[in-house]
Amino acid sequence: ITARHLLRQHPLLQDVAEDDKRAVEARLVQACSVKDLSELVLDGLDYKGKKQPRMTANGRWIWLGRLFEERAVRALHIDEVQHLNARSNGEQQGLCDTFKARLQHPRWPVPLVLTGLSSFAQTIGADHQLARRVTVFEIPPLAMVERDRNATRDALDHLLTLAGLEKGKGLKRIEFCHRLHVAGCRFLASVCEAICDGIGIALLHGSSELEVKHFADAFRKRWQVADVFNPFIAQDFHGIDVRTFKKVTEFVDREGVR
Repeated sequence: ITARHLLRQHPLLQDVAEDDKRAVEARLVQACSVKDLSELVLDGLDYKGKKQPRMTANGRWIWLGRLFEERAVRALHIDEVQHLNARSNGEQQGLCDTFKARLQHPRWPVPLVLTGLSSFAQTIGADHQLARRVTVFEIPPLAMVERDRNATRDALDHLLTLAGLEKGKGLKRIEFCHRLHVAGCRFLASVCEAICDGIGIALLHGSSELEVKHFADAFRKRWQVADVFNPFIAQDFHGIDVRTFKKVTEFVDREGVR
């Protein structure tokens, strides 16, 4: 969402309507090959369901280059790009070559915006030609310092304004910022997600003020864990690792455990 918002503010896209496909987005949700990625890009171009020529993965990307030019695509955003991590050196080189071909197209080069886990930066760095053409920005985990607390407060205030809610007294304490950081695994995007969850509970209850209890209820509903593991309730909340809850939830969903 943040990358999409920033793209829309870029000078190349400010004259483009919101529903225009000049900025194409492909969001990966599982392990993905270069060919799979081309299918997702076609979906981003609203090409799904239309007749497509039969061709190899490389030929499909050449064809996509022509489509980009025909539709005057100005940017390609690939989200959760870590799912493209190749299993072999050959696959990794093929992936890097695909990205370079988009950046160096002789008639219509398309800038790439790659968002995801920082581990993918190693794939980019392994190809010196690609590394020279890409700038990597890493957002470090939130820490218990004033700068990160201010960023958290700004996000909270902005979302409260959008929701039309007042800020409860408990939300103004420094400790609450730290509890939010733990609930969001210390990633700002996940912290914003936790804030939205709390706002959702407050609105559901018809409250005019967002309070800590709304965050506690939202966390309990999402993760279904005992209150001792709820960072908005637990006294010793610093040691809680929400990532373990995510792994358990993913395992239950995948294996159908009841």
